[in-house]
Amino acid sequence: MTCIANDFGYGALFERQIEGLAAEGDVALGITTSGSSENVVRGLAMAHGKGAVTIALTGQKGLVGGSADHILAVPSSVTAHIQEVHLMLLHAWCVEIDANVLGRR
Repeated sequence: MTCIANDFGYGALFERQIEGLAAEGDVALGITTSGSSENVVRGLAMAHGKGAVTIALTGQKGLVGGSADHILAVPSSVTAHIQEVHLMLLHAWCVEIDANVLGRR
């Protein structure tokens, strides 16, 4: 991470990682409370270009200056509330992924 931020700027942080690691059919998840974090917007754009399904977790403004296949915008401008909902979604997804991968219901 440090070399990407140092050599290409923090805005390229996720973009460069996704460029090297993402493949068609992968899922890329971007989390930005403000909806306008340049590094998240650029990372999702790169993921889309690589054929990954893109999901953005944002606040009430949605994804500003970018796009994703799925945008889950928390209807709040309070950072703590947005982050609490994002955390709840992540926990719920982990429970479901574990259940599906391990075949437990």
